[in-house]
Amino acid sequence: MIIFCDVSIIDIKNQGKNFKWKRPTCSTCKSKTWGHGFVFRFFNGLAKAIYIKRWICPCCKKVFTCRPNYYWQRYQESVSNIFEYLLYRVKHQKWPPEVSRQRGGHWLSKLIKNAKINLLIKETMLDTIIFYKNKNLSFN
Repeated sequence: MIIFCDVSIIDIKNQGKNFKWKRPTCSTCKSKTWGHGFVFRFFNGLAKAIYIKRWICPCCKKVFTCRPNYYWQRYQESVSNIFEYLLYRVKHQKWPPEVSRQRGGHWLSKLIKNAKINLLIKETMLDTIIFYKNKNLSFN
């Protein structure tokens, strides 16, 4: 299970395993969790992976992994950057130089699919992206 934390990627990168994580409680049985080591995670803008803390519940054995709250689950790019890249794509009819066509296309297709499923498609794609960004909605 992913726990979104209000932490800075730069602080985690600089401090490594010495970063002070806030210990979560289990969402299922409400007991205190134990440290369960670290995992390597990649994020855009960093040259290499960084250590992210994991926790385990001693009662129900559920494993929790911390993640910065401005990154969606399974995405290496920050939420704000994804929306900026999508807006650039719609306005200029091409992807920004720092974004590959495949990666950007993945984000755009996920957004369109989610908007259709939830009946949130707007008049134009630009309106849809702005709506999602303003409402702080996830499309992963």
